[in-house]
Amino acid sequence: MVHPAADRQQMVALLQRLEGGIALKFIFGGLLVGLFLGWVILSAALFATRVVPRAIPASILVSLVINFVGLEMLSRLFFLIGLGWLGVVVLVRGDDAWVAAETDGGRP
Repeated sequence: MVHPAADRQQMVALLQRLEGGIALKFIFGGLLVGLFLGWVILSAALFATRVVPRAIPASILVSLVINFVGLEMLSRLFFLIGLGWLGVVVLVRGDDAWVAAETDGGRP
């Protein structure tokens, strides 16, 4: 499409057909549903295991709700806080703490 020798009118027509097609809408719709479902499953799993502080899955769910409202930048901030905090917890805890939590039924 971006090649200089390509016919501009044909490329514009092709782009309009692609954007107007139902297949692309299904692909992006599935992507969005999978993304939001992934957020919910991750939050539920973190909440159920009780290995990490409850604020981490709460922050991820708050980001999902704020994203549905339409405040994308604020949603990304909460998501970054939740995943960043989760990353710090994973890095700071030693292997022995994870094994103990696993054998203890998920309690830290």
